[in-house]
Amino acid sequence: LLSSPRPVRPRTQVCWWGMCRLCAVLSDEAVLLADFLLRPRMSLVRQSYAAQERRALPQGVLPVMAYQQPFLNADGFGVGWYSPAAKGDVSVMPCVFTSLKPAWNDPNLRNISEEVRSPLVLAHIRAAGPALPVSEAACHPFKAGKLLFAHNGLVGNFSKVRRELLAGLSEYAFGVAVEHGCIDSAVAFAIFLTELGIADEEGALREWSSDEMCGAMHRTIQRIVQVVAGQEESLLNFVVCDGQRIVACRYATAPSFDCEGEEELQPLGATLYLSVGSRWVAAPDDPGNYRMRKGADIKCCTAIISSEPLTAIREEWLPIAPNSLVVCGYRRGQMHNIDVLTFPLDTGLPGLGALL
Repeated sequence: LLSSPRPVRPRTQVCWWGMCRLCAVLSDEAVLLADFLLRPRMSLVRQSYAAQERRALPQGVLPVMAYQQPFLNADGFGVGWYSPAAKGDVSVMPCVFTSLKPAWNDPNLRNISEEVRSPLVLAHIRAAGPALPVSEAACHPFKAGKLLFAHNGLVGNFSKVRRELLAGLSEYAFGVAVEHGCIDSAVAFAIFLTELGIADEEGALREWSSDEMCGAMHRTIQRIVQVVAGQEESLLNFVVCDGQRIVACRYATAPSFDCEGEEELQPLGATLYLSVGSRWVAAPDDPGNYRMRKGADIKCCTAIISSEPLTAIREEWLPIAPNSLVVCGYRRGQMHNIDVLTFPLDTGLPGLGALL
């Protein structure tokens, strides 16, 4: 007997570039920006011209556009930080510096990095995707009130779904998207602001709980996935900071297939790593060799979330599982202790009352 033909399964168009690289640091003390932007051998600036873990084109396929070069992120950069304030607190309003120059060739970035210290930093180097503008307004991180936001990846089929995504925004969030050219990352941030219930500049300065921020992140991803509807792969690695915590996610929409296309696997998306310990320090005899020091009391005082490890010591970097969310925040009433929680995004959000 002839076997019945297998139904043809529609394939999601796969993106062969995992754009951009990012890094976020939360510490109980002010950290010099150069200690992760410039000095480590695998620093974020080095990743602007020698990235190791961006998705490459299939073997034998030559890049025809700069964004398809898997090692290059040269379409601008940005760094945002919260200044240390009196009594060990952190300034509510972040500072942001962006530039269209390649990160490796900007003396202002080097000068700032060697002088500025902050307990909470979010930095980003950009590789603009197809049909997206290269402008300073499009450089991450984006700022709204006390919030900073960065994105590594892309919203699939964005040119066709942009209007629908914009339609559901609050007036304030729509203005933020317009300010940054309505690129996919800016629209994603605007959706997050809407889901967080921010209606004006004053609302962007209030306090949020970790439950509120995680819930808004979860709904942001749901909204994008519903609108894109599997037509094209989306890579949604988002990081948002509010001066007290980092909320990050690693998410991708397209399934992977085996070589014969018969087995659907979990989407991998763009890479994201976590390193935690008591202190991020350079070796005394080797300034480029950084380690995450582990205290005897196993207390977490420093957390780094990065698209790629900043060192070659892989055991110090935990790969964030696909379709997961990570929260790093100061323990309630204790800025000298940082709690870190990770959980899958395809289940209900747990209570996060331990984090402010």
